[in-house]
Amino acid sequence: QKEVLKYVIDQEERLVAHAVASGHPKVLILCYRGRFDGLGYQDHDTFYDMARECFGQSKDDLFDYSGCVFLLSPAVDNPELYEKIMGGNSARREDSAEKGRTQNDLSMNACVGISRMYIVDNSTHFDEKIARAIEVIGHFLSDSEYERKYVSPQKETLVGVDVRALLEKNHIHTVSAHISQMYLLLGEQDIANGIKTRRVRSKTLGDHRVDGKNYLTLKGPKRDGGGSEKESVISTSLFLEYVNKSSDPTRSEIIKTRYYFIYKNRYWELDVFTTPCGQSRVSFYYRWQ
Repeated sequence: QKEVLKYVIDQEERLVAHAVASGHPKVLILCYRGRFDGLGYQDHDTFYDMARECFGQSKDDLFDYSGCVFLLSPAVDNPELYEKIMGGNSARREDSAEKGRTQNDLSMNACVGISRMYIVDNSTHFDEKIARAIEVIGHFLSDSEYERKYVSPQKETLVGVDVRALLEKNHIHTVSAHISQMYLLLGEQDIANGIKTRRVRSKTLGDHRVDGKNYLTLKGPKRDGGGSEKESVISTSLFLEYVNKSSDPTRSEIIKTRYYFIYKNRYWELDVFTTPCGQSRVSFYYRWQ
């Protein structure tokens, strides 16, 4: 896995350098699998240690992609087809639907931690499956997405709930992110463009004191429990400028832990809010799919 990761990093760096040298203002790089793919073939802690010690790759570096399109193996939802194509194939380790499902789950869980992930199933003919995958890639390029939110229906505050333990108890793999979020005042141009919320956030899958990236998010009006949003990466200096000059004085900083996980072939985000007010509140999200 060390040699595979080295090859992937070198290949991606060459592609990025070539894209920059091309002079084109917008370049799309499609990566088959990614730096995190080794998590599907190795113990996760061992892989993370190897990536950091050998290549200086933090969790944030490993999952630093605009999004992930995961093509579900037919071994999961069309085992007859899988057996017809792959059954008895001595060139493949996964030569049965059962083995194919096992590796599919390992590879799918390897992607957990990326910001946006869409799972394309086998409910259609293969050509249509590819068309749906291309549609998702086009959606990534729009730099805008639809987010639907589910808030816990319980009226009492959920205090002391160990979400990670609950997910592990149900055998659901999860990766967590630390998020610090500040709301900003709206400008005249924001209001004219129909923006209802403007905020900045710092997010990391590792140590929030040394790792992470900063984002500016613009949200439109909410309808039927969801709404569109546009998020872009910003520099640390611009993040601090927004916080120092444009913070909304009527709103407190929000600190929360976000848990990424897959449930019923859909990618979920579960946020546990720890501030303000020292409360633990839980919200569920899923993105456009």
